[in-house]
Amino acid sequence: MAKKTIELFKGQAGERGPVGQQGPAGERGPAGQDGKDGKPGEDGTDATIDGVAAGGALGGTYPNPSIAGAVGTSQIGTVPAARVVNSSPASVSLPTNTPTAIPWTEADYDTDGLFDSAHPTRLNAPVDGTYLVTGIADVSASAGGANAQGFVELREEGNSGSSHFAVESFVFPANGAFAHTVTGMVRMHAGDRAEMWVSQGAATASLYFFSSLSLAWIGP
Repeated sequence: MAKKTIELFKGQAGERGPVGQQGPAGERGPAGQDGKDGKPGEDGTDATIDGVAAGGALGGTYPNPSIAGAVGTSQIGTVPAARVVNSSPASVSLPTNTPTAIPWTEADYDTDGLFDSAHPTRLNAPVDGTYLVTGIADVSASAGGANAQGFVELREEGNSGSSHFAVESFVFPANGAFAHTVTGMVRMHAGDRAEMWVSQGAATASLYFFSSLSLAWIGP
């Protein structure tokens, strides 16, 4: 009987199916061990800024820089200022038509030795700078005062001579007293001095005890 040959044929591959969804994450594994500490760093240097020039708002060198640009009076230690008066009930006679430097008997305050009783008309500038000067003159006429004229002036006396920098004139309306305030700023050098001078044209007049003169440093 003859053998029957059966031929088998391989079929074609089917299409690839869709990718499945991602499965859930697995549990977190145990933490690893800490690494070993690194080697200690080297010590820093003993550097200093001593002798280094200061900058910005400072001048000089460290460790003791100064303020750049002169502020004055050693960067505000003592501010020179004084006010002098005549003790009550003292008054100063004013000769007729004669400019007179007013003497003072005591200081209400004096921060830096501006007043010296050996020279009672003066307030002395202890340092260079710009000063504010104020004089208050209370002039009283007891006779011949009506329409009499006069003036109050502030003078700066120094090595370069004398000059007035503020002045006010007045006319007596009648016999009696009235006050005049004169103020001004002036540049002074150490050793210069400020004074208040008064002149009046009445027959008999005087300066009352609550007159005063003040001098205060306000800047370089």
